[in-house]
Amino acid sequence: MQIRTYNADGTLAGGGTASVTNGSNIVYAQAGVDWSQALQGSWFTVVGSGVSYDVAAPPVLVGNTWHILLAANYAGATNAAAAYAIEKDFVTINGVSVPQWSFGDTEILTFQNRYNRSIAEAIGGGGGGGGSSTGVVTQSVIVAGGLVGATTIPVVFSPALAVVPLHIFAPIQVKSAPGDDNVPAVSIDSITTNGYNINLSGPAIAGHKYNCAYIPASL
Repeated sequence: MQIRTYNADGTLAGGGTASVTNGSNIVYAQAGVDWSQALQGSWFTVVGSGVSYDVAAPPVLVGNTWHILLAANYAGATNAAAAYAIEKDFVTINGVSVPQWSFGDTEILTFQNRYNRSIAEAIGGGGGGGGSSTGVVTQSVIVAGGLVGATTIPVVFSPALAVVPLHIFAPIQVKSAPGDDNVPAVSIDSITTNGYNINLSGPAIAGHKYNCAYIPASL
């Protein structure tokens, strides 16, 4: 779950707005909005900006207004009532924090890119200069047909690769409806030049999507 202004369908999500100032790393919640779960390590973005920031410290409540500190100064335009999203739910897979998205979550592409960059940097594919996700190939698998109820989901490279990827990211689950069971990916195996398998924690649910990515060996 996220803390956010809008749901993916454009309806209000109850998260109010955020006050951001160009050149400052302090972000204020709308008065009365609960940011107690915007913990250190969460990701913050202003809707439509395409840029995410790490939350660098635990949230602070002064009076009835919460604020957070970003790891870098906000580079966008000053806005006292910006629509925003905070990604706050993660699981750790092989030492890497993987965001866990739910139905209605928004700004997923921005957060997916943030995740891709962190993995690329961790394996030496990024230098922190803003281009660390270059060469990361993304694809999605949607559970339908014979995949419903399966505990192993195939991911197919199209076209097939000449050699197996340098690195395959931990797949990220996106739920299809409110209240759906959580069926995250727990491992991957059977890696070939044609694809690989995602092993799930339980039976796959129709409409669930798994966002996948890899770095080609040619990089």
